[in-house]
Amino acid sequence: MAAVSTGEEVSLPAGDELANTTPCGASDTDDRKPNNPLEQSRVNRKGGLNQELRERIKQKYQAKTVNLLVRYNKLGSQFADFSNNVAFLSRCANMSMIPKLHRVYNHEVRNTRVVVRILDQCSYKILMADLDHNRRRKYQVRKNRESVEHRLREIMSEEDFDEIQKICAENEEQHFSEVKEKQRREFSELVEEYKINETARYSDH
Repeated sequence: MAAVSTGEEVSLPAGDELANTTPCGASDTDDRKPNNPLEQSRVNRKGGLNQELRERIKQKYQAKTVNLLVRYNKLGSQFADFSNNVAFLSRCANMSMIPKLHRVYNHEVRNTRVVVRILDQCSYKILMADLDHNRRRKYQVRKNRESVEHRLREIMSEEDFDEIQKICAENEEQHFSEVKEKQRREFSELVEEYKINETARYSDH
């Protein structure tokens, strides 16, 4: 992610602030440790930055830098989430398929053809509203991550930041792949469901 020329962050909606997380994985006890201390973060971690790395960064750059690193890493995961959501919801909208999460039901009213059509229209509007929301959040997260990256580059040495960036990129890629695979399965299920529904519709005539 390229650095930006400003340290300002895009404001996030209430409840979207990123808190510090507990460290994932234990520190390495093997005597054959890599020359670069930051390489320790590649050991015993899953989507996070391990405790030994945090301590080393804290000693070298102070605690606020550790907080920035955690935020930078979590923003990468959030960007992966919103990127996948935008792609998934866009595909659904283009094929007029409504994910189960976005469907509107009313069990108190008889589901006549008119009522079903109205509910479908409401469901589609909810889908599109959620798509717009994810697009905005994707942009906000990207800008905020660029801002945090700019601040980290000003604090850390080039070698240290480059290593941190590689670690966070690996975490983001792993999380992106996991979310993408989950949504791929959901999309396939929707395609099969809508095929079944279309077949049933035409068989009624």
